[in-house]
Amino acid sequence: PMAMAMPPPATTQPEEADLKPIERGPMPKAREVRLEQNRKAARESRRRKKTMIEELQRSVMFFSRTNATLKQQNDEFQRLLIQAQAQIAQLEANGGAAKDGEGGSPTEAAVEGTQNAAAAGTDAPAPVDPQAAAQAVAAAQAAQAQFQLPNIVQAQQAAQAQAAAMQATYERQGFPPAAARAAAQTFTATT
Repeated sequence: PMAMAMPPPATTQPEEADLKPIERGPMPKAREVRLEQNRKAARESRRRKKTMIEELQRSVMFFSRTNATLKQQNDEFQRLLIQAQAQIAQLEANGGAAKDGEGGSPTEAAVEGTQNAAAAGTDAPAPVDPQAAAQAVAAAQAAQAQFQLPNIVQAQQAAQAQAAAMQATYERQGFPPAAARAAAQTFTATT
């Protein structure tokens, strides 16, 4: 059988040469003004959004670094606290042995306990100087107190500074002062 030739498919769309732009009458002046204002507002909105995102990214970097520093400080203070508590426990244990024994000083008891342990062939903790231990405890307590109160104050001051900076940023972007203050407080409260 002979293949039948198919006719080309009929097009439902007019050809490009037949397309003509829709003729509209002249645009009213008010509409032109409104469209231009909308374009400006959209442009300004995109600029504000970009600036806000950049500010938030800087804030994230700042707070991430601050958080890492605070974690390191916290680890160091925890280590000092554990060390001081171990020294106190050792002093109390050695001091209790002296009270039960001959009534000597804790230093004498520590030296005697170390000598007895050495004679018995066991590993004993090194003798602890009570004055050095007391200084270590005082230093650990001072460091802990120094760490807690100023960091709370410092965190509050940082939050206030961050809120003021964000408020100024929003005001520069054209937000009314009340709206800028509310937005800054909202963002600083969530971070």
